Amino acid sequence: MAKRVGRKSKAQTPAPKKDRIKGSKKNVKGSAGSKSSAKKIVFSDKLNTSIKNKVKEYNKANPKKKITTPTAKAVVRRGMGAFSKSYRPKISGGKPNSRQAWGLARLNAFMRKKSGSTTANGVVKSSPIKKVYTQDDDLFEIGGFVNTYDFVDYEYEDKKNKHEGVDYILSGEYTLVARALYKYDIGLWNYYRYIQRINITLEDCKRFALSLNKVFTEMVCDIPVYELKGKKRSYASFSVERINNTLVSNSAYYGKGKINGENFMINTFTKMVCCTKTFLEKTTGKPLPALDKNDYYNFLTLIHELAHCLDFQYQFKQGKFPVAAHKDYFLKALYDILKACRSGKLPIAKQFDNRAYLLQKTLTQSK
Repeated sequence: MAKRVGRKSKAQTPAPKKDRIKGSKKNVKGSAGSKSSAKKIVFSDKLNTSIKNKVKEYNKANPKKKITTPTAKAVVRRGMGAFSKSYRPKISGGKPNSRQAWGLARLNAFMRKKSGSTTANGVVKSSPIKKVYTQDDDLFEIGGFVNTYDFVDYEYEDKKNKHEGVDYILSGEYTLVARALYKYDIGLWNYYRYIQRINITLEDCKRFALSLNKVFTEMVCDIPVYELKGKKRSYASFSVERINNTLVSNSAYYGKGKINGENFMINTFTKMVCCTKTFLEKTTGKPLPALDKNDYYNFLTLIHELAHCLDFQYQFKQGKFPVAAHKDYFLKALYDILKACRSGKLPIAKQFDNRAYLLQKTLTQSK
């Protein structure tokens, strides 16, 4: 999020020690991470009623830019969490602020930005929303919510989870990795599950991989993506070569570094196998948004393999010979990529999602 220019506002007044609460007994960490995870958020009956009334009033005034109750609850919970860091001491009318009031105020701001007007809920006039307010942009929708059950693999996933008595199994991910992400940040796990339905072309894979270096300054080299034919599984790999060059200030950018006092260069790459029938849209039988059954690659698989490449680079930068594993460095890399996708720092991910949604809507309506 952009930093405020000039002096701090009253809304940035640090919270007193008594209000600096961490965690919740009712809601797990990450429950406000997405529209899906927000369905499990628990509030008091009074607060739930206030939120539902606001949503109803807003949707009536903005029928083309509606929001859902889970989305509103996610925004309110984020606002209540932010109350632990800073808040405006008094709200309109001079009344003392409260955690719930701060959460509802954030919902008002979200509604104003969503509607594109100075109206919080279609009734109350207020000042235009500031451009620096971007922290809830990941909850915006482009006309509706994608029903993931229009893709057959989600049903398979749920059956497998039910059979195993767990919630975290993902069709396109190793169970231990999915479980670790689920326990660390359930909101991010839900986002990861949601984008499983996205299938893109090889050219899209290359574009996404190339966009990583704009976000991850710790990268030491680009990650090329190649097509892999005649194999069943995609994979990531690397090569480390000893070099005689003298290292200079920008050597790290070109994949050069030291291991045990000697100079080395690293190259990382990903090879992707074209899918056969993974996450095809039910009605049309097509991969979205790729459309071409002979040229589509699962977005979740690509993210997994790119996380391995970042893992290799993280290890190399620490002066280690990389080891392929699904442990700390890999999980950090996976978390970093997903967080950047969900927050909008990697806008190409949002483009894939929007294209998939619009194509699904168009294709299914034409049937």
